[in-house]
Amino acid sequence: MTAAEREKFQFLAYQWDVTAALDLAAARPVRHTATQPLAAALPLIRIDPEHAAHADLNRPLLLVTVAELDHSVLLIDGRHRLHRALREGHDRLPCRLLDEHHERQVRIRGPRTARPHRPH
Repeated sequence: MTAAEREKFQFLAYQWDVTAALDLAAARPVRHTATQPLAAALPLIRIDPEHAAHADLNRPLLLVTVAELDHSVLLIDGRHRLHRALREGHDRLPCRLLDEHHERQVRIRGPRTARPHRPH
């Protein structure tokens, strides 16, 4: 798969390789998450309502923990599933969560707080 064929997700100054993230997440357990706390970001993300109407609510969302954002949990795959779930009144959805270490492995760009030590 070429770099152009990989699925990516951009949110503000951050971008993730969703294809790589899904590969890493496949080994993580499926849990359930509340939908309402994730809804705050939806107005900032383009949603295709027709695509959302057919989104598979049984497919886990993909969440990442971003250390530089006060350890916030962000949705990087599943925005159409979340949109549908909220419209239909579902309060929980299956998800997989990547921790901060794995999030950094799949991050393509974005602020980093840890800077290499430079001798004086």
